Amino acid sequence: MANKAGRNHVMLSYQWDHQAVVKRIKEELDRRGYNTWMDLSNMTGDINQAMAEGVEGADVIVMCASNAYKVSFNCQKEMGYADAKRKDLIPLKMEKDVEFDGWLGPIMGSKLWIDFSDEMKFDKAMEQLYFELTAKGVQVMSTKESNSGLVSMDVDSICEWLVGLQLDESIVTTFRQNCVTGEDLVALTEEDLMGDDFKISQFKTKKILRKRDEILSELSTGVSPSTPKIISNSSPTITPRRTESQTKSARPKVIFGPPKDHGTSSWTVGVVGKKGNNPGEFNCPLGMAWAPSGRLLVADTNNSRIQILNTDFRCVDMIILPPTGTFPQPFIPWDIAISHNSLYFVYDAGNKQIIVLNDNKEIIRTICKGENLWSIALMGDKILATDRGGHRLTAFTTTGEKIAEIKGDEVQVGRFESPRSVAVTNNNEIVMSHNHGINIYNSDLKFVSSFGSESCGGPQLCDPTGVCIDKRNNIYVCDRGNNRVIRVTEKREFAVVPTEIVDPEFIAISDGKTTRIAITQTWGYNHVALVLKTRKSSKKIRSEEITSPVPPEK
Repeated sequence: MANKAGRNHVMLSYQWDHQAVVKRIKEELDRRGYNTWMDLSNMTGDINQAMAEGVEGADVIVMCASNAYKVSFNCQKEMGYADAKRKDLIPLKMEKDVEFDGWLGPIMGSKLWIDFSDEMKFDKAMEQLYFELTAKGVQVMSTKESNSGLVSMDVDSICEWLVGLQLDESIVTTFRQNCVTGEDLVALTEEDLMGDDFKISQFKTKKILRKRDEILSELSTGVSPSTPKIISNSSPTITPRRTESQTKSARPKVIFGPPKDHGTSSWTVGVVGKKGNNPGEFNCPLGMAWAPSGRLLVADTNNSRIQILNTDFRCVDMIILPPTGTFPQPFIPWDIAISHNSLYFVYDAGNKQIIVLNDNKEIIRTICKGENLWSIALMGDKILATDRGGHRLTAFTTTGEKIAEIKGDEVQVGRFESPRSVAVTNNNEIVMSHNHGINIYNSDLKFVSSFGSESCGGPQLCDPTGVCIDKRNNIYVCDRGNNRVIRVTEKREFAVVPTEIVDPEFIAISDGKTTRIAITQTWGYNHVALVLKTRKSSKKIRSEEITSPVPPEK
């Protein structure tokens, strides 16, 4: 049988040989609050109806590709229908030797796959999948919806859920004999399961109840949030500013490697933070922005907050929005831009909106509601934004009205797919990364030039992501597929920044006596990488401040 299809579900398309792994993926997605659809019957019964239910109701389809998947008539038929319906796709690689060719080639296009072929790296692959789902605007169910889904499960669905927990067949049989539905499961206690009716061991009882409670519990941010004041709406209190003494005990150590000479400059590379929810700890940090004060704002995405680091890279303040009440979905900060008058523009991927705050962290307004964005930047009184899934570059006013838009598949010159980051040069040219390179536009969104793709000459970029501009109008590009950062001058001279960082995703730069570059990395990296460039004539870093670099903590 298939899971009951519903609106806004994530469809898992797979071949029977990999059902165990796909069930595990489904279980993790369910635990996070996603509404999933997966056929569990090996396509028996009304195959066409099952396919139609899954495909037509899907927000996104997760394609679990294997060699058996490629030769399966039903899988090919399913993906052909999904392609005809123009459904968004996230490809997973279930076997190391599978090639995305044949009928898979046109469906894949230039999409990047996620590697699920190594069981030891399952958790990292899941983080990548969560990242992609969030980027495509797929929302988790509210607690009420999630609870309702559990309560409405029938006996067969409960038994399938137990099988997914890898419990003994005897336990599944006992649940079936007792006709346990979702409503019954919610009411069961430890005493019930260990009693005469079920006779389940204490260890397995606790496992069942723990997994049940994870579904029933609200999605937690892992912190006790204070809430900022909201102007012209409800008025919760502002997040208290931490003093130096309050944050000293929680300060992470910034670890830098020894300086490296590069011509007239020395470079040092280090990281700050580790996984956690204390000040200075991160859970999948993404977009960043430097404030005029020299402080760095970091979107601590999976902790549902923004951390503010001082010039010593210590967390001295945070912006935390309420997880419930103010917005219908959890606050998921994705990217940040700061205006010349110190307004903070934050893209909230959880609620598909841009939140505008003043320097006191008071919410002034929410704009661009319903927009599925990836990156934002400011150009005077305009907001520039990329929509990766919709292949768009859009200009809005700072109050949220749409001014102009480019769709990558509708233009004759400068075509692009899956735009990522956007930045603005000092002479108001717009720089945008996309799957195949970098496009440059004038202030009216008219195409000017491009670089980084095979047809443009120069170094070839592979999956470029973050872009930023320094005060000399140099463009910095995260060349993620090549695990490097590129600096490009106005004369299109290229140089590699010695970052030694893998999977760079977002980048922000601050110029001064010391050039400071902050980089976050894709998916499961839980720190901010820092690159400092100092002139040889400037003050040297004291030897006691330098320790040996350590492997990035993930």
